[in-house]
Parts: sequence; C-alpha cells; structure tokens
Amino acid sequence: MTRVSVVCLVLVAGACTFQPRSLPPDVDGGAPDARIVDAPIDAVTIDAPPPDAPPADARDLCGWPYPPLLFDPCNLPPTNGDLTIDSNATYNTDSHALTMGDTKILLQGTIAQVGGPPLEVVVVGELGVTATLKVEGQRPLLLVATGSVLLGATGEIDVSGSGATNGPGGGDASSCSVGTGTDGDDATKDQAGAGGGGGGAFGAMGGMGGDGAGNGHGAGRAGGTSNGAVLVPLRGGCAGGSGGDATANQGAGGAAGGAGGAVGISAKGSIGIESQGRIRAAGSGGLGGGIGAGPGGRAGGGGGGAGGAILLEATSVSLPSGAILCANGGAGGEGSGLGSAGANGLAGQCAVAPALCLGSTDSGGNGGDGGYKTVVAGQTAENGGSVGGNGGFAGGGGGGGVGRIRIRATVEPVLQGTTTPTAQVN
Repeated sequence: MTRVSVVCLVLVAGACTFQPRSLPPDVDGGAPDARIVDAPIDAVTIDAPPPDAPPADARDLCGWPYPPLLFDPCNLPPTNGDLTIDSNATYNTDSHALTMGDTKILLQGTIAQVGGPPLEVVVVGELGVTATLKVEGQRPLLLVATGSVLLGATGEIDVSGSGATNGPGGGDASSCSVGTGTDGDDATKDQAGAGGGGGGAFGAMGGMGGDGAGNGHGAGRAGGTSNGAVLVPLRGGCAGGSGGDATANQGAGGAAGGAGGAVGISAKGSIGIESQGRIRAAGSGGLGGGIGAGPGGRAGGGGGGAGGAILLEATSVSLPSGAILCANGGAGGEGSGLGSAGANGLAGQCAVAPALCLGSTDSGGNGGDGGYKTVVAGQTAENGGSVGGNGGFAGGGGGGGVGRIRIRATVEPVLQGTTTPTAQVN
C-alpha cells in the first residue's frame, strides 16, 4: 500500500455533508453471505432487530457484503484511496486534517446522527496502521475501507480522553444527559472540606464522589447512569463531575476527567489486528483538588471520565493473542488535604486492570478506581479526613465506568486477544 498524497475534495465549505438512505438501524440475518453470527457463550449479546425490519437481501447494498450499521454503502463520500499510517499521526475530526510529519490530507464526509453528535466519515481503499494514529476533535470517527484493514504489531488507534478534554465524540450533551457525573458540593465553612465529583458513565455507571469532612463540608455526588447499548448512534462516553470548591481561598475543585471518544471501522473485506496492536478509547482520570492559602487545601477531586466506544464490522475480524481493544474508565482525582493538593487519577488502562488514584496526602480522600473488564462500574471514592485541630479536608472523585465495544462479522470472529470491557458480538 502507498501513503496517500494530499487530497482535497472540492466541496461546499470544504466539507461534505450527506444524508444516508433511510435504513433500519441494525439489520442482521438474511442471505447466508450477509448473516451476522451468533455471539460466543462468553460474549454480551443485545436484542435482535424488530420483527418488521426487512431482510438484508431486501436492501440495496451496492455490492457491500453485509448491511452496515451506520451508513448506506450506496451513498458514501468519495474515497481517499489506499492509506498507510507508518509514522505517528494525528487526525482532527473538526478540521478534517490528517497530520503525519509535514503531510496534511483533507478527509471529508459527515452523517447526522439522531441523539448523538455528527459522525465524521472517512472512506479509504486498503488501510494499514503500523504507528500511532491519535484522533482528536468533537466528532466521532468512522473509517470505511472498501478493501481490508490491517493494524500491525506496532499500530495503535487512540481516541481516548486527555486531562479534562473529551476524546472525539465523547461528552456529547445530546447523549450524556444521564451519563455525566454530578459536580461535588462546595464547602460552606472555612474549616471544612468540599465533596468529590461523580464518575462518568457509558457501558457501566460511574462511582460516587466522597464527602468532605468537618462542620459545613460539601457532599460527594453521584456518578452517571449507563446508557447507549448498541452504539447507534456512535458516540463516546460521558465525562465525570468536577470536585467542589473550598472556601476562603483554600483551593478550587479538581476538573472532571474527559470521556473516551468513539471510533468505528467498517471494512468491505477483513479487519486484522496483529499481536500487540491495539485500539484504545479510555476515559481520562479526574484531576486532584487544588490547594490555596491557610492550613491546607480542602477542594474535592474530580470524577473520572468513562471509557468510550470501539466498533468493528467486516466480513471477518481477527484479534489474536496479545492484541487488545480497551475502553476502560479513568480513576477519580484525590481531594486536597493538609499542606498538599490532591493527586490526579490515572487514565483508563489498556489492560485487564483498573485505573487507580495514587494518593499524595493522608487527609484528602482518594479517588475511586476506574471500571474495567472484571469490575465494570466506576468505584466510590474515599471521604475526606480530619487532622488534629486543622478541621476537615476534601473527598475524592468517583471512578469512571467502562465504555462499550462491539464486533460484527459475517463469519465468527477470531477473538483470542483481549477486550476490556467484554465485547458485544453480533
């Protein structure tokens, strides 16, 4: 495959917005070469299509071998040709620009999604990734390959949140009305700690923020509620809640961790991920409570962001041992305590392990762990403590819940690698 040179699609306002044909949101079954296989015993399954949905062979698929989940294959934007990511690159879904060294490629196409953010659609021929592709921007990304996709052993696609910034398609207001963590309560007296923010949610609920300590302390608040099971619309997770503020210039609450974003890959051929290759959609850790004047900080930790979304669909999908798809939640931030600011929570790990808050103070409450494959919900944070005659200190932020992973293939996918959380297969 060859690297794409600069391609500029001459369209209105530099972008292409198009409306797909009216298709049922998820039609599986039909002719033998268009069926989606049953899930393995240990996979999470979802409800079947409605009984009045037309069979797959009743739809005009324009040669596509299965009914895609999110787009009409007869109404795609122009292709950019074969694309190889062989050095670290960044793609921005707002500017439609791929930056790889000095190379910038304009890739364009947008689908409006009901109940979710607009979906950025990039059409290529063959796609090869042997370096890191970091995706940024407001819109989730759908890569449509008219050939096959190979993610090499050194390849990574990353749509994770970073600090307080959501990944692409994460934290969307239209789809996170119940999933965003609640902000912690402010302290109301000088010698009291504020509450921690709740963790964000998507595939599982976010953790509860910890209470501050002392007379006039702020309460920790609830994490978000899980939602968005089938990845229609395709969007990322939800952010955590901010920590509560202290009074008398004793620290501002930690910012909420950004949610993991969303990426979909739909191939007309196969999708192969080599051992050690990975796709990451982690939530970011909540930030620790700040420190101000006086005997120490009393500001609550921010809640961790939820993991985002990974969607793969192709004629066949191979995930060998050592390869990993991860959409884990971030840990909550620590509440600030006597003489020190709270520690930031860690981002969701690309492993079967939780993100942790490695506390830096004995008096502020630690943030809750982020959700992962074994314990999918974000965990409750610790309450703030008290130290001698110095009053009370702040609670930590709740951990973010896991995101969602979905795999669709016309033959049973080979899943010897790791998915965290467990993938839906259908």
